[in-house]
Amino acid sequence: MEASRHDDMTEDALLSLNEAESFAGIIIAAVASDQTLSDEELKFMPVMFSRMRLFHGWSAEQYDDLFDTLFQVLKHQGFAAFLNICISGLPEKLRQTAFAVAVDIVLADSTVNREEKDFLYELQKKLGLDTKLATKIIEVIRIKNRG
Repeated sequence: MEASRHDDMTEDALLSLNEAESFAGIIIAAVASDQTLSDEELKFMPVMFSRMRLFHGWSAEQYDDLFDTLFQVLKHQGFAAFLNICISGLPEKLRQTAFAVAVDIVLADSTVNREEKDFLYELQKKLGLDTKLATKIIEVIRIKNRG
C-alpha cells in the first residue's frame, strides 16, 4: 500500500479494496457492529491478523497504512456502503474465513447484543453463506470461547 493512498482518494479509489483491505474491513465492521470501537480492540487486530497467511510478515507501518485507508473509506462512505465495498473486494476463498473471524470477534466477550446479531445475519447473507454452514461456524466459535 502506498503511504499517500488515503490522502488523495478519489471516489473511484474508495470503491475498490484489495483482498487484505477487504478482509480487515469486514473485521473492523464486526468490531464496530456494537456501535463502539475501543483502543484495545484496535490493538488486538494486528495480533490476530499476524497469525493469518494473508498478513504474514506485515510490519507495524503496513498495519497503520491499512487502518488509515480503511477508516478513510468508512468515514467517506458510511457503515453500510463500507461493508458492501469490503465484501465486493473479498475473494470467494476468504468468505467463510472472514465470517468465522467476525463471529469470533463478536462472541469474544460472551455477550451478543441486537446490533451484533443483526450484523452477523447481514454478513452471512452478503457473503452468500447458507444458514447451515453459518450455524456450524457459530457453534464451533461458541465452543472455542467457552474455555
